[in-house]
Amino acid sequence: AIIHDDEDPSVVLQIPVMATNVAAPVVNFVAGDRLSGLDKMFCEWPGQAVQDCRFATSNGNLAENRYLVKISASDKAGNVSDPVLQDLIVDRTAPVITILNSPPLLG
Repeated sequence: AIIHDDEDPSVVLQIPVMATNVAAPVVNFVAGDRLSGLDKMFCEWPGQAVQDCRFATSNGNLAENRYLVKISASDKAGNVSDPVLQDLIVDRTAPVITILNSPPLLG
């Protein structure tokens, strides 16, 4: 049987916007292809080359910042999905609390 596959695979992020205080966050995603089947998944962190990944990707020891991680997939017919962007915020700074008003002193 011959399968004509001109449909791109799909990629869905588990958490589209992620905020964390972890230095090596893990980005999880689901990819699928309903016709010829998945072949490869690709993840690209800012400033790094594209790497092969399988349903999760991580980049160790990130500085506090906002990152956009690109994730895409290809199927066995050679179709490639549009990349999805994982919005990732690494924040390890503790919040500062300032009291502006207080009740009068009891006396």
